Amino acid sequence: MEEFQGKTDIESLQLAAQADQLTPEARAALSAELTRRGLGDSLQLDRFRRQEKKSETRAAQLYQKGCDGGNAGACQNLGLMYEHGEGGLRKDRAKAREYFDKAHRLGE
Repeated sequence: MEEFQGKTDIESLQLAAQADQLTPEARAALSAELTRRGLGDSLQLDRFRRQEKKSETRAAQLYQKGCDGGNAGACQNLGLMYEHGEGGLRKDRAKAREYFDKAHRLGE
């Protein structure tokens, strides 16, 4: 816990963002310090966000594969991801419209 003494909340949260690079002992000390400061959920929230981002990216890849194979639902979902800028895709309404149109042509 000594390594976190004197650090601001912001500095501690920045360390939390790098928690995967810390040793288990340092990660536990960071978690305890964040909890003591009332920021305990930040470490878990950051991990959840990173995992969610990986899952969204994988979903976009699978929807692309399905759409390329003629699956209307996959095209529709890929269009939604482009419309909202999810799954690592840049928000692009024109691209979203293309996928919505393709989904419609394929029967959805």
